[in-house]
Amino acid sequence: MFYERDYEKAVKRSFDLLLDEEITTFPIDSFKIAESFGWVVKTYTQLAQEMGCTVNELASISPDSLTKKCKGYYVIAYNDTAENCPERINFSIMHEIGHIYMNHFKYANNNYLYKNGLNEGLYKKLECEANCFARNALCPAILVREIKHKIYSDEHIIDDKKDAYFNNYLIKLFSLSKRAAKTRLDFYDYDLKNSLFPRSVELKKQCTMFINMSKLGITLGHKSCLDLNINRR
Repeated sequence: MFYERDYEKAVKRSFDLLLDEEITTFPIDSFKIAESFGWVVKTYTQLAQEMGCTVNELASISPDSLTKKCKGYYVIAYNDTAENCPERINFSIMHEIGHIYMNHFKYANNNYLYKNGLNEGLYKKLECEANCFARNALCPAILVREIKHKIYSDEHIIDDKKDAYFNNYLIKLFSLSKRAAKTRLDFYDYDLKNSLFPRSVELKKQCTMFINMSKLGITLGHKSCLDLNINRR
């Protein structure tokens, strides 16, 4: 059975997060966002030890990350044994935040959202919506549009090099993995269409300095914070 995916809601909720948390610059640290809500972030190794299970058992629920709903709070865990780059882990944490922020846990089975516990169509709907939430929280299409216009109108950049330049610039500016940058561009037009609502104006205003500095080719370089947050856990 196919379940309609509410991508417009996913984009709106990602903007709600950025505005409510008063995010003014990028990249953003998903660990800090989770902790600001009082949600605990652990590794699969830590969670497995606490639960008396194996990392493989957790990975069978989700290979990258998962969230456990406890009494009054959430525990987000990521797979520290997988060969994932810090940017990928940052995305996975934001994906889990998306599930929480979009109230997906009303569908939860035994306090987890996992494939074997849900109808396949519903599971895919929730996963797609959480992915949409994550990519628009970490790299909002409405902000990408401002930067894209500047790059593609820059006569100093050779035309047939602009696509590659833009892709690499997004990776650096928003601390994205190559895969996430490709997905951002693949869904750019679709997400932008779903971004045209009043709160997008608020977000652009809130991120004015970031947009202006990005147009000047100045990145605010917090990429190392992702490594620090992951390595200290």
